[in-house]
Amino acid sequence: MIASSGQRSGFGLHDLLVVLASACLVLDGIHFPGTPFPASTVSAAFLVFLAYFKVPRGVKRPRWFVVWLIALVAWLGLASAMNSGLAAVDVKRFLNISLWAMVAVTVSSGRLSWRRIGVGLALGVSFAVAWGVATIGSSSYAGRLTGVLGDPNSAGLIVLTFTCLAIPQLQSRRTQVVLAAVALVGIVATLSRTTWLATACVVVWILAGKHISRWVGFAAVGGLVWWSTSIGDAVLATSQFSDRSGSDALRGRILASEQILVGTNPLIGHGLGSAHVQVDGLTFFFHSSYMSLRQEGGWIALIIYLIFIIAVFFAVTSLPKQSRSGWAEAALIGVAICAVNLGEVFLTVPAALALGFAATQLGMRRLEMSPAPTRRAGQGRLRSA
Repeated sequence: MIASSGQRSGFGLHDLLVVLASACLVLDGIHFPGTPFPASTVSAAFLVFLAYFKVPRGVKRPRWFVVWLIALVAWLGLASAMNSGLAAVDVKRFLNISLWAMVAVTVSSGRLSWRRIGVGLALGVSFAVAWGVATIGSSSYAGRLTGVLGDPNSAGLIVLTFTCLAIPQLQSRRTQVVLAAVALVGIVATLSRTTWLATACVVVWILAGKHISRWVGFAAVGGLVWWSTSIGDAVLATSQFSDRSGSDALRGRILASEQILVGTNPLIGHGLGSAHVQVDGLTFFFHSSYMSLRQEGGWIALIIYLIFIIAVFFAVTSLPKQSRSGWAEAALIGVAICAVNLGEVFLTVPAALALGFAATQLGMRRLEMSPAPTRRAGQGRLRSA
């Protein structure tokens, strides 16, 4: 479990703002007035802003974590400039991925209380699910939960990831159970097959992840991701999902168009903001984050990202059992599986939070392994790190 070591226990205005900003991260389906950005993006930016009023405490994040984040953002910007020139780079998209990196860095820096963020995420999930269930009759996706969360697949990703990150931060066992139940209701109500599969994998990992070796765990996660790309839809295309044959066929045509487009410039991609295709005279965003990242930054971008997330997962599962958080590990698994059939996962706030909380686990372990500071002669009481 992620501890709050080194963070103040008092609750002031800054803590309240962190909780509120974290809660508003679920507002992915609502645009912030006067801006072209979702309210969730503005909330994430505000969370980063709040962090700069605090000194980093109680964490020694690995340096390579920040290096890989910078490398990915820099490469995506460079690939865009190489494709269309610096002046034609999609600035909005570049700002979004820069914010993604800053959220991951901020959460893992120890500047903000992880417990306050977790409480905010729990409140946000609870509100979003309640609102989504209450308005499901008027949802733009008939009979499926959306509400303030956006489309059903995005809703499932947000609820699943945020719940995994929030539960370890809640002190009451009863509160944890209630949040898990609320999240399960929300995930079921999305009728998102990919999210259902990801949730099942997350539950299995929570129950068994700590009891298997890191190599077996890594192989199991890789197998789950492969399975979800190959036969997941065939298995789930039954009962109430049988009426989705038309949308599944359309998704197949979109995927075929994605593969053709990506193949025209496989090494460096086509630049930021290019992950969309024309099918049947209409424009569609990509339906796979793996393909989307290849489209924007080529194989180089995808390899950078995969090495990064695999390194993070491998590092946290290599920690001693008492230092591991199965929930934080499960959040990374949820991101990897949801990314198979959802075009915008890897570079979103849920993914940034999952990476940031995982890096926090590494930082806390590094802090535990550091030699205790000594007091020099004539010095007063040492300040906490």
